Amino acid sequence: MRIIRTIIFCASMVVYSSTAVRASVNNNQTGGLSNNPDATLIEKNQNRFEFGPQTLSLELPDAGSVSVKNFPKLASVHFLTESNSLQFNVPAFEDTSVQNCKYLGYTKTSCSSGNPSVFCPYNNAYFKECCDASYKYTADSCTYPNTISKTSCGGKYQCTCDTTLYPVTSCTSPQTPAMGSGSSCTANGVTRYSECVCPSNYTETCTGQNQQGRGTGCTYKGTTKYTACECKPGYNQTCTELGPVTPNDYCLMNSIRYYNNCKTCENKCKLDSCPAGVSCTLEDCSGKYCDVGCATGYVNWCTKPETDCAKLGYTKSVSQCSDGYVRCPYNSAAVFCEDVISVGSILYGDGTIANGLVTGKTPIGIVFDTAHRLAVALTDINSSGSAGSSAMYWSTSYYDIPALGNCTSSIDLMTCGVDGRANTTAILNCGSSCGTTPAATATNSYEPSGCSKDFCKKTKWFLPSMRDLITLYNTKSYVNASLSLTASSGAKTLTESYYWSSTEYNTDTAWTLRMSDGHSGWSYKFSSNDYVRPVVKY
Repeated sequence: MRIIRTIIFCASMVVYSSTAVRASVNNNQTGGLSNNPDATLIEKNQNRFEFGPQTLSLELPDAGSVSVKNFPKLASVHFLTESNSLQFNVPAFEDTSVQNCKYLGYTKTSCSSGNPSVFCPYNNAYFKECCDASYKYTADSCTYPNTISKTSCGGKYQCTCDTTLYPVTSCTSPQTPAMGSGSSCTANGVTRYSECVCPSNYTETCTGQNQQGRGTGCTYKGTTKYTACECKPGYNQTCTELGPVTPNDYCLMNSIRYYNNCKTCENKCKLDSCPAGVSCTLEDCSGKYCDVGCATGYVNWCTKPETDCAKLGYTKSVSQCSDGYVRCPYNSAAVFCEDVISVGSILYGDGTIANGLVTGKTPIGIVFDTAHRLAVALTDINSSGSAGSSAMYWSTSYYDIPALGNCTSSIDLMTCGVDGRANTTAILNCGSSCGTTPAATATNSYEPSGCSKDFCKKTKWFLPSMRDLITLYNTKSYVNASLSLTASSGAKTLTESYYWSSTEYNTDTAWTLRMSDGHSGWSYKFSSNDYVRPVVKY
């Protein structure tokens, strides 16, 4: 057997034992070696170590017969000091991987936010940088409409929204973000939009005259729209009583014209006194008179009616007539022979005229003015131009028609604005400035049943002038008699009320004639409902 006297460890040494090794420690005192400062290594003999009062005995077989691989590990490696003292609490060697990592720049061990990136190959507890948590995508994992960032961290990218395509994160009311496919993009919990748009209920531009938008407007691509329109402050009067101060200064809402200033005095009347033979009204606010027709017992030009039968055309006696006759209302012995065209003659659709009913022909009118070759329709008409007794407006606005001369005196009605066809054409040609013109439009659209010639087709009938209406009233008895005669063809006698003429008084009014008594005067174009009976030239 070989005695182990001294053991020196240069770096480290492992001591093993087997069943052939016997070790004994005589612990006669409490505490271990590390607690005994007096413990010394004493060589007693060649087959054991002794430590003061403690004895450690090791017996080893011959080295040549020892197999290391069969030795179990008994203890850790320790250094022996020159003072012959055994030290157990010596610090361990520093891990060289830490120094290697730090030397290569892997100095970080934690991130306050985000994720660590680029780990040290010697020790993965150390890394070079901290990446924001948003850097977590590969090029393939970022899909449209998102786009991969130009920058990267740790080989990963941000998946972001293209701000040139989606510049908007919020919209200022009343605008809202655009919706629908391709209109938005969400990245990192933030949604961006392609643009701000106006809600669907913002449809009105409110650019009409004296209009404004109601509430807050919404502007999109340079155009501001509103949920509804309204008139500007002050434009809240309809002026139906006396008319507006400025007829063309209005706000149109729901087909109604609203004005900011109504007349308190029409200032229509111009006469300082009422002429003889004329019926007048006094305008209190101006102190002036308006002539509204002829005085009772006065007719054309406000003169006494003609009672001379010969002058009226009743120049024959009954015996002189071969085919019927009409007696003079002032002298029954004086008659008008019906074998010639006369007042009350029936106008037929083929252009012929007869002083009675003709079998097989369709009546379309009654002659009332032989001098100007005018006939009146068998019935009143409605606003669509069809037969029917229906009152209507002259126009739907107050406008002084440029092509019509203003006739402001009843004395002049037989010479002023006397061409009904020309008047009607001027009214129709006025355009949008005049609004709609129901009376003139209806007559221009009228065409009687049975008309086979061009002279009685649409656009040939017209709104009579005041001269025509006065003449019609003066021949009313003859006309009504013929209308009654042709009742089977739908004819109706003249309505005992006011009829519109095509003769204009001024901006606001036009002339009318009451068929019950021949009273002539003016009525408001846009507030008076009067009757219309077309006239045609045969």
